[in-house]
Amino acid sequence: MRPSDNFPSLSEFIGDAARLERPTGLPKSVLALRRGRGRPPTQDIWVPSTGSLTVGKYHITRGFFYAGAGLRDVFGTDIEPSLIDPALPLGTSDDYRLPMLGATLGYTTASPDARAAYLNWLANGRNDPAADIGNAFLYLIGLERRALVDPWRDEAPNVDFGGICDELESLIAVHAGKWDFIHVAARLIDCLVVSASEGLLYLRRPPRFSSCRGERFVHNVALSQAFRDGQPASLEWVLSWTMTWASPAAKWRFPGYFETLLALEFDSFPTETLLNYSPSILSTTLSLSYRPTYPGLPEFHWARPDIAVLDYCSQNNRARRVIWEMERRVADLLEPYRRHVRRKGNRPDSPEAYQTLPELLRPKQATVPSSLDTERLASLREETKRAGEVLRAIFEVDEADRSTAPIEAAARPAISGNNAIMGLDERHSQLVLQLLMRGAWTRGEVASMCSALNLMLDAALERINDAAFSSFDDSLLDGDEVITLNQELAEELQA
Repeated sequence: MRPSDNFPSLSEFIGDAARLERPTGLPKSVLALRRGRGRPPTQDIWVPSTGSLTVGKYHITRGFFYAGAGLRDVFGTDIEPSLIDPALPLGTSDDYRLPMLGATLGYTTASPDARAAYLNWLANGRNDPAADIGNAFLYLIGLERRALVDPWRDEAPNVDFGGICDELESLIAVHAGKWDFIHVAARLIDCLVVSASEGLLYLRRPPRFSSCRGERFVHNVALSQAFRDGQPASLEWVLSWTMTWASPAAKWRFPGYFETLLALEFDSFPTETLLNYSPSILSTTLSLSYRPTYPGLPEFHWARPDIAVLDYCSQNNRARRVIWEMERRVADLLEPYRRHVRRKGNRPDSPEAYQTLPELLRPKQATVPSSLDTERLASLREETKRAGEVLRAIFEVDEADRSTAPIEAAARPAISGNNAIMGLDERHSQLVLQLLMRGAWTRGEVASMCSALNLMLDAALERINDAAFSSFDDSLLDGDEVITLNQELAEELQA
């Protein structure tokens, strides 16, 4: 069992919150509930999570969408774009893997085939990673309306904010690598979780998230509040935070093993030590906002003085480097296992595979890792304690003594549309070509390359690694301050 398996779900973390704090900037036209003749109130047309719907041959056993006729959009000028109208005709081609919805999201305006494909996607549980992401986006705009607009109407319903967050989190887990959707859905979760949570978050247990799907704002809030108050964050919050990072590769492939070993590393490293690493002078003050996908809605902002603190989790904080060194040691321990299961035909649950795991993770009487070798555990803790002392000494060096000389960006090889790498677009393929010129780069060097290509550093690294997993079942890039290349994959790409 992973340590995070005991964390509360998002719905448990939010609890019984019936209302969020009202955001600023909502137009008056949005706040007025427009019913009119033949237009039922919102709560009569919303299908809850426990509801079901049958349209034609499609039987949808779980709700969380609007269905019926007559519901206007949030401005009252047109039909609600996410509304499923059972009276509209359906086509015969219902393959939800095909991009049928187009750029303009709307069930009513979609073609009959696109409507059939969307219903087929809903009826099949919304859990097929091969589905066209347009289906998830159409579904998302309905959830946006329900969570961000309906609560402020004249006949405001009780909204299941926790259930919506759980639903979004499950979609994020299904659509791994589709970052355009993941970033939007994760940000909506952030806003709902933080808006529905009052007080000091670090005093609570962290919620359970899908690993390696991008960092979450709730971690920034909890850890920044703890630093502001001079309180050490719990090991659970630090572990939950780091398990959302994209690297190293073992975190993606073997999250259970990785998290168990990392928890042991943290157990020997006093979290109060992290308080010695102040937020970078480049850190910004936290603020909560969300830009909806729903057509025409403005950006939402929440005025929350309790979260207006310096961002302790910024990319420049030296605490990240200490944690990254711990992760590197964990990844090294799992490297023999990773190499073994990567070979074609090797089962990850075979006795031969288990022999390549660290001894404390090997199954005893068919359980993994319920029984740990206490002597090996004590040895590991002693090793990590010594390593932590070395790390603390290293990072006490004054940053002002570091060289600030600019680093020249690598020469840019030529690239055209016909030599795109791993299915990436031209800019990301260009970045990969530059990175292949050496086996390792500093974070600053890669940041300069990304800046020249108009890419965001961390998002670009995540996209490249996701493409590598899709093509080779492994990551290409690893590391934080020093970004190294997987030499096996690098050789394959250069062949």
